Amino acid sequence: MSDCYDNRVSDFALNVRQFGAVGDGETDDTQAIQEAINTAADISGQVIFPPGVYTCSTLRLKPHITLTGCANWSYWYYKGSVVRLIDDKASCLIDATKAIGAVIDGLALDGLSSDHKHLGKGIHGIMLHNDAFLEHDEHGAFDDAIRIERSLVRNFSGDGIHLHNICVFTVRSSMIANNLENGVSVRGCDGYVLDCWLAANRKAGYGAYGVNASVTMTANRIEWNRGGGIVIHGGNHYNITGNFLDRSGGPGIWLRSDGDELCNRFAITGNLIRRSGAHWDDHGEYANSQIFLDGCRGVVCTGNTLSIGQDDFEKGEFTPAYGVVYRNLGNCIIKDNVLHDGALNELIVNLGDNDENTTIVKDNIGSVAGEQR
Repeated sequence: MSDCYDNRVSDFALNVRQFGAVGDGETDDTQAIQEAINTAADISGQVIFPPGVYTCSTLRLKPHITLTGCANWSYWYYKGSVVRLIDDKASCLIDATKAIGAVIDGLALDGLSSDHKHLGKGIHGIMLHNDAFLEHDEHGAFDDAIRIERSLVRNFSGDGIHLHNICVFTVRSSMIANNLENGVSVRGCDGYVLDCWLAANRKAGYGAYGVNASVTMTANRIEWNRGGGIVIHGGNHYNITGNFLDRSGGPGIWLRSDGDELCNRFAITGNLIRRSGAHWDDHGEYANSQIFLDGCRGVVCTGNTLSIGQDDFEKGEFTPAYGVVYRNLGNCIIKDNVLHDGALNELIVNLGDNDENTTIVKDNIGSVAGEQR
């Protein structure tokens, strides 16, 4: 395989500079990079981005290829292999629609304009937007199997990652931040969101709307998202375990019915949820809470740790007012959560309309702020 820092090309690893990409932050590299992608598609190969800033319009990913960069970006800085959007009329920077089995690994994707503003309106960083879920092929396969790893997706005017009618996906060890809509937006099923930062997005850190199911979310730091940390409408079969949710604008975890579609079969365990509800007035009184379960069946919420707080450096107001808020539950358990200084006003709030015979809420110990300090 060729060295990823020279311009040579091997049988399966193609360097974008071999195809004429410059990476100087000024030259439009769209055509060169797209040619490398198209060539890689013929051999199910790998496209390598040496460190540099590649300015371009939408890149159309192809099935069974890998885009690989040098992943040395940091929380605040674009470094390594940077791909920067320059088209304010684009729908996205990387279009992964129908790119079955494709991988994006180690790229830093930038949605800011030259004057450091979010470019365009509603432009997503990475987008997969199928008109419908894929149909079975001759081998019985129907999955997209998209993988996004070790990548930074930041400052887009739409979602950082927009997945619509997707089946099978992984987002791992990535940072999706400062986007004007959701960090990760999902309509689909069979996914993993692991070991990621979902930070400072204008809507949810992770937002799932419409049909959504069978997702595992583990070991993520989900912080400062104005619309809420994890916001799920009418989903089912989720495992939300071992995440740190901090300073969400709405609830840290917010399960909501979607019309007649309730949230079904969730395991919410071992999460640490802190300083939620910072912008509750955008979403209604009971969004000033750590966890809001509104229209659920078959949910267990246990072993979580909840605490109030204010902005960093002891600035801003303390939130939230409420710990766990629930309404319209059946066959659900809220038990053994710890709320030491867990809320300002009430630890547990029952808004009614529950099946009292099948809803267990007990042994949630703690104190409203100040009681036990």
